[in-house]
Amino acid sequence: MASLIHDGGKRWRVSIIDGTGRRRTLRLKASDSAARATHDHIEHLEQAAGTRHTPPPATARWLADLDDRWHAKLARLGLVEPRGSATLGGWLKTYLDEKRAELKPESLRKLEQTATKLLEHLGADKPLRSITPAQAAAWRAWLTSSGLSVASVKTHVGNCKSIFREAAHRGLVDKSPFERLKGGSTPSSVDRFITREEIESVIEACPTVEYRLLFGLARYAGLRCPSESHLLTWADVDFDEHLLHVKSPKTERHGQGHDSRTVPVEPRLMALIQEAYDLAPEGQERLIVGINGKGALRRRVEAIWTRAGVQPWDRLFQSLRSSCERDWAQHHPQVHVSRWIGHGMLISAKHYLNGDLPEAYARVTGVPNSTLKNHVPQVSQKRAQTGPETGCHGLSGATSTFSGNGDMAGNDRQLQLVSTNDTNVDKWSRGESNPRPVADE
Repeated sequence: MASLIHDGGKRWRVSIIDGTGRRRTLRLKASDSAARATHDHIEHLEQAAGTRHTPPPATARWLADLDDRWHAKLARLGLVEPRGSATLGGWLKTYLDEKRAELKPESLRKLEQTATKLLEHLGADKPLRSITPAQAAAWRAWLTSSGLSVASVKTHVGNCKSIFREAAHRGLVDKSPFERLKGGSTPSSVDRFITREEIESVIEACPTVEYRLLFGLARYAGLRCPSESHLLTWADVDFDEHLLHVKSPKTERHGQGHDSRTVPVEPRLMALIQEAYDLAPEGQERLIVGINGKGALRRRVEAIWTRAGVQPWDRLFQSLRSSCERDWAQHHPQVHVSRWIGHGMLISAKHYLNGDLPEAYARVTGVPNSTLKNHVPQVSQKRAQTGPETGCHGLSGATSTFSGNGDMAGNDRQLQLVSTNDTNVDKWSRGESNPRPVADE
């Protein structure tokens, strides 16, 4: 711990033990109260350096107001990071290297995208301390002008706020220039509810038992696909109690109790699971083994939509998961629903329960559902009407046909050959539950 020594008059010494075990001394000329305050701040910095915690707010403000000469003295003692020594490129490399071990591949990929856009606009040699709030705002405006969606811009800004908040914590900057910018996650504007009638039509149109089960797991159990659905084994199915024990890679980083959950299995889903179990070859451990890759999957699903006669929906599996939660929320307490679906109630309110069902109005008003449909928000028809030039296959772009035995005919039999990733689930599409459309070559 630091000690304060009075040499007479206004002359003082602050003595500390540095990281190498050597006793080091700082000399200052100050009044009694100022000297004691300086000693207290140095002691707080010493404790923060030893425990890697943030110093108290008063000490952080005192440190930010220090001139460069005094700040350099504290840096030589190992109490703070040197000013002016960190560049944007160097700090981003350090930050990303530290995050690789704790972030999931998709989160790391988004963070790397943010770093790339920062470097592209500001330059790798830009000193961290020279980045101003005005430059941060200009960077955000540049992202917007480049054609990114509002959600993407807010995601990048949110990442920047985390990056520079950590830089401020380490004393590399006084405060984050991005702190006052609006960022973070954005509730989806897509609130399409996939009805039970629609999903049953889709299930009946599926070419294999695995496709039927995958759609059932997403719509009737709210599983994340593929990160949760493809990890399920037969040992995770409680056939007696009608329960699923679901492993959740996405939430396991939050600690014990978040790495798995138990989900109730309704009779319709239980029938799909039983069908898959009866037809599974001997020795197969996982429920889903033959559905991988994003290109072939999306094209095959579009053909299934065509055969089923249903309107395609955005966010392929995420919309099914959201519909499952909204369905459950009509009949069960939300505290249980959020636990079954695998996230907190605030996430449910912000991202999943952001649309109204006609049935909810009908129970209050007594008016039949059919007369309320025009008042309930529906998903945009744009993607269903556009063709390959927009990067999306709608009904007009799905040319697949089916044979009488339920198998796809024509080119769809070869679709698995064009998948960009036939085996690695981790690299399935950007946004794990939302395989993106792949344009025709």
